Amino acid sequence: MQALSLIGRNARSVMALRSRRIAAARWFSAANHDGQNKQIEDAMRTILSELGEDPSREGLLKTPSRYAKAMRFFTQGYQQDLDTVLNKAIFTEDSDEMVMLRNIELFSMCEHHLVPFHGRAHIAYLPRGKVVGLSKLVRVTELYSRRLQVQERLTKQIATALQEKLEPHGVGVVIECVHLCMAMRGVQKPHSTTVTSCMLGDFRTDARTRNEFLHLVRSAPFTHMTGMGVSEQISQTQSARIFESDGVHVERTQKATEFYDTLLGGHSPNSLRPASGNHRSMGNALIMGAGDYEKDNESTSSSSGEDSGSASTAKGSPQRSQHFSTIEIGKDDMMFNAAHFTVFSAQERESLHGHTHAVRVAFTGPVGEDGMVENYQVFKKRVRELCDKWDETYLVPGHCRHLNIREEGERVVIEHNGVAQDLPKNDCRIIPVRNVTLEELSMLFLRLVVGESEVSKSSWADEKNIVAVSVKISSDGGRGQWATTSWSKQQGFGVPLSLF
Repeated sequence: MQALSLIGRNARSVMALRSRRIAAARWFSAANHDGQNKQIEDAMRTILSELGEDPSREGLLKTPSRYAKAMRFFTQGYQQDLDTVLNKAIFTEDSDEMVMLRNIELFSMCEHHLVPFHGRAHIAYLPRGKVVGLSKLVRVTELYSRRLQVQERLTKQIATALQEKLEPHGVGVVIECVHLCMAMRGVQKPHSTTVTSCMLGDFRTDARTRNEFLHLVRSAPFTHMTGMGVSEQISQTQSARIFESDGVHVERTQKATEFYDTLLGGHSPNSLRPASGNHRSMGNALIMGAGDYEKDNESTSSSSGEDSGSASTAKGSPQRSQHFSTIEIGKDDMMFNAAHFTVFSAQERESLHGHTHAVRVAFTGPVGEDGMVENYQVFKKRVRELCDKWDETYLVPGHCRHLNIREEGERVVIEHNGVAQDLPKNDCRIIPVRNVTLEELSMLFLRLVVGESEVSKSSWADEKNIVAVSVKISSDGGRGQWATTSWSKQQGFGVPLSLF
């Protein structure tokens, strides 16, 4: 009975607390702002009149009151403070591993036009003996987003607040938003997304920590602000049929194929075409599916058709052309995080910074008896091994004419314009490129995938019966710019070997 009585008292306490909170909220939204709301309502009636409307007509009669209440809600962050929002939910915990909360939906008001912008925030921190309740990360975001804002300031305010209150090793914040002031008016670009970031502590100074955070941000489920993912967008182009399996997309309508190729950075229709023969390009393969690969000399050699026919009959089956197909793969584990700098001249270069590189590889080869491109699994494994080899490293251009690179014990020293920078040797990859750019990386990656040797001109891909290979690399996790380099059995690489 005592237990039941205690439960009853606790339940009544919870209900009483909830009632007080509801009452306080109503008081805040109504009584406490009645005088100020009246001024907003009068101003809104003036605005409506200036726009040529009649504020007294039925549809607009209560609009000034509704608008005032809505603006109070949109800007309620001004009436809140950080300590109250955190509500002492900071706890001692022996943890120093990254804590991250992704996809926090946010809504705010552009202070320039009083038009909303909305999107999502990703927040991470490295604890230094203290952690905060996960919901408080959402509340801190709400605290600063429910104000008149610019996205740049909002991002910095969230990061600074967490750095001051938690005293962690570092804080990272990335915000992605669609601004209606750009979508509804002005340049009217509804699909443009603004991305801002603020890195403090180790997130600013340690490239590996920053890269890990950005990789986790980019591996979040990718959807546009419309709520549609890539597949839904493609499928809406002329009722296209999408076949998806383990990261491989096959599309069978022209419009959706064009959208797909554009999304992935674009494919030249003939980029994988051998020197002779009716090879299907990537676009054709996506539209029509697997096709027949017939060499010109086979399709045109009919000088002794009678003899040829008898030979086929003797074998008991008609002569058939070999079946070739192109398959493109781009999986979540085909990525690598690497730090680098681009050298512009003998006097100018970028500072060291990191990127998440996404890799897509297309193979063209004969389809075997199991219905798959021969050696497809072998090539997929090879690509993953190369990504692992470059992951979490510093990429240094070994053939850059403006750099002086030398090893000193366990360090690699890089000199440029009289300034030296040393990096840990075990984390450096001195690669045979002139500069660490997407163009050079895609060429080098392709050479490593294909396995061609400058000395013997032999090709590992040739031995595996692959007709053509194309490699695409992006430096922003696959969302924007791509560089593509191709190789074919007949034509070799698009760039002469002498340049490397």
